[in-house]
Amino acid sequence: MPRSRKIRTSTTETIPGFDYAVGRRMLTWGSGKIVEDAVEEMKDWAAEHNYDAIVGIRLESVVDVSSSVTGIVESSIFWVAYGTAVAFMPPYPQP
Repeated sequence: MPRSRKIRTSTTETIPGFDYAVGRRMLTWGSGKIVEDAVEEMKDWAAEHNYDAIVGIRLESVVDVSSSVTGIVESSIFWVAYGTAVAFMPPYPQP
């Protein structure tokens, strides 16, 4: 049985370049045959669930090995992108 891995992520209360506080955050991930597909899957999920950005993206390649009863072994590589989806707090009303 493979050993479980702990994925560490970190974010701050503000996003550099933006003057918004983070209202909520959620760890998310996506996978695909190429890096761009993995990142796009993450972005699609974030947009579907009303998040504004993804920070702290980490990419990892994973090797999938399979064999058949005839003894043929095949392997393929796919990518997993991990990140923190963040939603900004609504701006405070100006007095």
